[in-house]
Amino acid sequence: MRILFMAGQHPGAVWLHKALRECRHSVQHVTDWRDGVFVAEQEAFDAIIVMCAERADYAGLFDMLRRLSSSRGGAVLITVLGAATTQDRVSALRMGADACFDHPYSFLEINECLRAYHRTALGNLVCWSSDGKPNDKRTHEPKSMPTGLRLVVTQRETLMLECLMREVDLPVSRERLIRYCWQDKDDVDRSTVTILVSRLRRKLAVHMPNARIETISRYGYRLTFLAA
Repeated sequence: MRILFMAGQHPGAVWLHKALRECRHSVQHVTDWRDGVFVAEQEAFDAIIVMCAERADYAGLFDMLRRLSSSRGGAVLITVLGAATTQDRVSALRMGADACFDHPYSFLEINECLRAYHRTALGNLVCWSSDGKPNDKRTHEPKSMPTGLRLVVTQRETLMLECLMREVDLPVSRERLIRYCWQDKDDVDRSTVTILVSRLRRKLAVHMPNARIETISRYGYRLTFLAA
C-alpha cells in the first residue's frame, strides 16, 4: 500500500514509520500538516495516517482533518492519538477520519485496519505480497500464475510491480517509481531504476510471459498484458 504518514519526529512516530516500512508499505513521511494536505491534493495514496501525540494539539488536528477529508481522494484516513478521551476520538471521526486509535495502540490492529479498508477499496486487482507471492486483494490469498509457478520478488520489486499495476497500460514516470519504491532514500540514481526493471523483466519472461514492462522514451515505463 502507498501511505502518506503525517507526524512529527518524536519516538512514537519514528517507531510507527519503521513498522509500516517493515510491512513493505510504501511510506511517504511528512512532518508538517500543511505540507501533508498539499501532498494529498497532488498525489494518490491508499491511506493517510495522521499521528498527534500531544492533547494540546488536538484542536488544530481536528481543523486540519476537516480540510484533509475533502482532498484525500479515495484514501483511507486514520488518526493515531496520544492520551485521548471518548470525545476526542468521536471528534476525529466527525471531522472525517475513518478510524481513530489512541495510546496505547496496537500496530497489528492498525495494519489489519488498513488491509481491511484496502481489500474493500481495490476489489479484484492482483498484487504481490511481502513474500513475493501474487495475491487477490479481496482475500489476500496467493493466486497462482498461469504456469502454476510463483513469482518470487524482492521488496523493491514488489513495490515497483504494485506501482505499475495501478496504471496498467498507462505510462508511469521514472520519478514516480522512485518516490514509490525508494521512499526511504533521498537520492536515487536513474540507473538503479533501469537495473531493477531489467531484473523484473527477466523474472516475468520466465514465470508470466504475457506481462511486459515497456520503456517509454525519456519518461518511464508501462506495464501491459498480452492477450491470451
